[in-house]
Amino acid sequence: MKLKAFRIRNFRSIIDTNWNKFSNDNITCLIGQNESGKTSVIEGIMCFSDGSISEDMLRSDLSLPEISCRFVFEDNELNQIDVLDTVHPSVQEIIRKNNSIGLKRKWVSQKNSHLLLDDEDIDVFFASYTKEKESMEHQAHESAEEITKMAARLNEEVNKVNEELSSLKVELFEAKDEFQKLQDGNQLKSFNSEEEVNHAIERLKAKMSALELKIEKKTESIKSRKGRLSEMSDKVIYASELFEAKEAYNEAAEKLEEAQIELDQIEHLKNNSQHSKELKGLNLKLNQANQEFLYHAENCEKCLNEYTYKYLIFYALSTDKKIDEAELFASTYIENEKKLGNPADLAEMFFPFIPIFQYFEDFSSLLPNKIDIDDIIKENSSAEGYRAARSFLISAGIDPEFFMGEHSSRILKQKIENLNGEITLSFQDYWRQYVGENNKITINFDLEHYGLNHHDKKGEPFLEFWIKDRRERLYPKQRSRGVRWFLSFYLELQATARLKSNRSRLLLIDEPGVSLHARAQEDVLKVFEDIKDKIQIIYTTHSPHLVDSNKLYRLLAVQRANDADDRSQTLVYSAKEISKASADTLSPIFTLMGTRINDQKFVQQKNNLIVDETSSFYYITTLMKMLDYKEELYVLPATGVQNIPVLVNLLVGWKLEFAVLLTGNDVNQNIYNTLKETVFFENGKSADSKILHLTEFPQIEDIFSTIDFKRFVLHERIGITESNSEFIKLNSYSRTKLASGFMLHVLHEKTKFDDFDEETRENIQMLFENIRDILK
Repeated sequence: MKLKAFRIRNFRSIIDTNWNKFSNDNITCLIGQNESGKTSVIEGIMCFSDGSISEDMLRSDLSLPEISCRFVFEDNELNQIDVLDTVHPSVQEIIRKNNSIGLKRKWVSQKNSHLLLDDEDIDVFFASYTKEKESMEHQAHESAEEITKMAARLNEEVNKVNEELSSLKVELFEAKDEFQKLQDGNQLKSFNSEEEVNHAIERLKAKMSALELKIEKKTESIKSRKGRLSEMSDKVIYASELFEAKEAYNEAAEKLEEAQIELDQIEHLKNNSQHSKELKGLNLKLNQANQEFLYHAENCEKCLNEYTYKYLIFYALSTDKKIDEAELFASTYIENEKKLGNPADLAEMFFPFIPIFQYFEDFSSLLPNKIDIDDIIKENSSAEGYRAARSFLISAGIDPEFFMGEHSSRILKQKIENLNGEITLSFQDYWRQYVGENNKITINFDLEHYGLNHHDKKGEPFLEFWIKDRRERLYPKQRSRGVRWFLSFYLELQATARLKSNRSRLLLIDEPGVSLHARAQEDVLKVFEDIKDKIQIIYTTHSPHLVDSNKLYRLLAVQRANDADDRSQTLVYSAKEISKASADTLSPIFTLMGTRINDQKFVQQKNNLIVDETSSFYYITTLMKMLDYKEELYVLPATGVQNIPVLVNLLVGWKLEFAVLLTGNDVNQNIYNTLKETVFFENGKSADSKILHLTEFPQIEDIFSTIDFKRFVLHERIGITESNSEFIKLNSYSRTKLASGFMLHVLHEKTKFDDFDEETRENIQMLFENIRDILK
């Protein structure tokens, strides 16, 4: 796993950093002024790992920290995490889809904290899961009540129809009896004529037919209702069981609550009791109450599980599933629910797989002058220099047990000599400083044994370390602070990179190399580059020499919300938002650009272009890359239009070919007039062949259309009625900051030339065509 992003809340000067991403290439640099909060950021990240905070890390408003980290899974790592199979299938699907997991450490007191999930997608799932479960329970109860009422209604209807059927049967029986008597002639004397007899017979026949039809319909009605009751019989049974399970759970929960109250009361009495006799009785009573509480808790959980199983079955039955399907649904749901756990359980489950966090502190473990082999073997961390000595041996690839083996003196000396050579060569690849003109330092160690004057350690082996140059062989403590720091740093990183673990590693470094020369600081950056595939590195710095100008996407800018108030909250800007940071915060970048101008071959024999400001340098060099400009062009910023004549004089004196780029404002016009009048331009005759005067553009920013200026330079949606340069002046914007922000935006967003509108494209193409022409 690799740390992808972080969020820190309520930690020292930090209220909320919001989510910030780390660089994908494993090196992230935090820049900012002193007291901006850079150290708070990396210490906060470290506190996430070890869960330990000190009093000075707490805010004065007594709010407690919450520190979140998002981790991504690398390569096939996710499939190798066995515990993932124990997670709810839906949560598994989310983790696999995102290939990441967010964890949060939340403090409940200075000494206590707990881990939680901090994953928006999983939180949404938990919320929807709870809502769905409540909906299922509600629907199951409604359905159970409905089916119970329906069964009762059908039973009532069956009973009522049965009564009606009995009445009809009696009536039919009487009609049949009367009909039979007519046929037997028993009733003929009551009729006056045969016609009346026949009419009575027909009437009875019709009545019997009608009664038989009614009886048939009532019988069918009863059969239909009994059929429906038969179909519902399983549901009716489960409905009855559901209500019984709910009642049993409520009773169990009530008894558990009573047991908890009793337990609390007895504990309160015990805590406030002053007499030993009372305490003895209360302890016995407390033990009994605790046993009763555990019994009720177990019974309550059992009743809850039974109730859950019943309502899940009834929910499935209400969706027209058969009994066996409903039972399978309920069993599967409960089995998956056991895997669901809660955010805290899931966080604890994944925490053992996160990277190993290490905080590198200056001089926390300097290489000692000497150390006993026994201290290294026994891992005596209290021994002076133990950590550095261990790192030294790990970097050399040697086990300390080797020195305790039965080796001849010749073999030992040869092994040590070989190792000294290997370590020195490796170290010199990174430490490029010289002592004198051509004298690089070497790193050596020797195996020695205590002599007779050490009675308690006589004959026991120890390692002795040396840092040598051509003239002197000195102990580490006798060397400069810078050498000691770099060696300690180098050994720590090399050893960390060599350590084998099934977990990745993350190294946090606060202000590396503050005691180093500028070039040595660049050596630190070289070490970072070399080990970044093995260790993720996050560091803070003020130094431009610890910032790679070609990889500004690695930067996070840290500053106070109010620069004038060191008690205001800390803000963190990503590389994408870095242009929002103040000029002071971005000073390492600005200094870096100046440093790079000095390092690169900007002044050549020909194709030199003098521009007025550093901002012009940023715009033109960035646009060159966007255009994929193939011509040789060396842009030389005068750092102020008034300095242009000085640079012109220098380049003329050096007999170098050059051109000058001026815009159309009044100040530039005055410089143009000044240059035309100098002897170097033969009283103006050749000025037009050396000066590109863009009279239509008051400043370089005006080559952008207003729309593109707002979109790519300002990054704001506002109305602009004046020229771009006039808007900058009226609103007191820093031209250098806007220009560097444009450069960073293009770099980070990979903006292309075609992203500009037609007006901007035409202006830029015209500019570079004119530059090409004037340099010819």
